[in-house]
Amino acid sequence: LLLLLLLLLWGRFCCLRLLPCCCACSCSSLQQQNSNLTEEFPLLLEDVEGQLGFAAEALGAAPDAVNLWIGDQRSATTFHKDHYENVYAVLRGKKIFHLLPPTDVYRMQLGLYPAAQYQQVQGALVPVLTQPPSQVLWCPILPEPADADSARLQHPLYFDPSLPKPLRVEVGVGDVLYLPAMWWHYVQQQCNADEGWCVAVNYWYDMRFDLRYATYNMVAAMAEAAGLLPAMPEDVDTDTSSRGPASNDDSGDDSSSSSSGG
Repeated sequence: LLLLLLLLLWGRFCCLRLLPCCCACSCSSLQQQNSNLTEEFPLLLEDVEGQLGFAAEALGAAPDAVNLWIGDQRSATTFHKDHYENVYAVLRGKKIFHLLPPTDVYRMQLGLYPAAQYQQVQGALVPVLTQPPSQVLWCPILPEPADADSARLQHPLYFDPSLPKPLRVEVGVGDVLYLPAMWWHYVQQQCNADEGWCVAVNYWYDMRFDLRYATYNMVAAMAEAAGLLPAMPEDVDTDTSSRGPASNDDSGDDSSSSSSGG
């Protein structure tokens, strides 16, 4: 039943929305957020738990949002952080998370980029600069670059061998990952050859703006003073997003959340 409903919803969704991926080809990805599982696809709740009891008990609340993610190996996020405690469950395929703690913000090579939205132009999705013009803070690092030597020169702090390596976590079918709020993560996915897609559900819980948040802000301020982060003009969205500089205006994404995909 779950697979049948997913097939029906996937066909419906592809008609409604196509998201570009990080590669040159075009591909489809179901990435609507703001609790799309409960709001857009409630029929799937017959097969998917609307909340996880152990997580609600540990975090002291029901989930703020439950999101469904469907895509293939061409879909990936960029590095970003979410202001949510994240419990991520994989139903089909495999997700690969590259992780760094919030205080490694000084290593993320964050820069200011023109903000844009994807719009359909003659049947194709193209990025169009927002009006009035604005900027977004974004991380361009690829954790597994094709040209490792060039990447080390471009992003020396991220690839510095004297610093702790990012964690690499593979989450397979039936696995659940707890991703603490504000941790940097870049998410890839792999599909089974006979299915050709990945399916996951994640549960977002509101974070507490406690010592972790204060510590992050202190390190970010020190990084900015040291020239490792750009000074923030007033028109800049300082929350990072898996959407990157170009996004869909109807994505429902909370950028204090965009990935992602994670």
